[in-house]
Amino acid sequence: MKRLILLHLIGALLVAPLSAKGPVVGNKAIDFTLKTFDGQTVSLSQYRGKVVLLDFWASWCGPCKEEMPFLSILQKSYGKAGLVVLAVNIDKERKNALKFMDHNAVQLTPLWDAKMEVVSSYDIAKMPTTFIIDRHGVIRFMHLGFKAEQFSEYKRQIEKLLQEGRKK
Repeated sequence: MKRLILLHLIGALLVAPLSAKGPVVGNKAIDFTLKTFDGQTVSLSQYRGKVVLLDFWASWCGPCKEEMPFLSILQKSYGKAGLVVLAVNIDKERKNALKFMDHNAVQLTPLWDAKMEVVSSYDIAKMPTTFIIDRHGVIRFMHLGFKAEQFSEYKRQIEKLLQEGRKK
């Protein structure tokens, strides 16, 4: 009997990672479609062939306030090389996100996840959460939270993925 219970326990532990919710580094990013604040429709899959930095943020998030100007710099620096920054906002009120972007001089086009469907499918538990996705749609890097010291790490990772695209 004890052996049977032990086998069931081991089996449950082996299956648990397979049932984890949300995307995992090394797996394909979950496709989604959202609207920009000015009503344009954007899908993650439309950027296949580009390196995508997918960021989830909110106006009430302190680390997001610190991160957003860096994301603008990344888009400006690497956009012509094939980087797209998608900043998914989860604020309940659109005006809060717009005020945040104006106040912090953010030069990105945010997507609005008003129904919280994308943030739910990505199982976001910490703000900001950032995924760096390769040209094939595979999540290669994931960051939880943000500190300015991470900027150079983001740059290295993006440059690596942009370079990989040139080799092929």
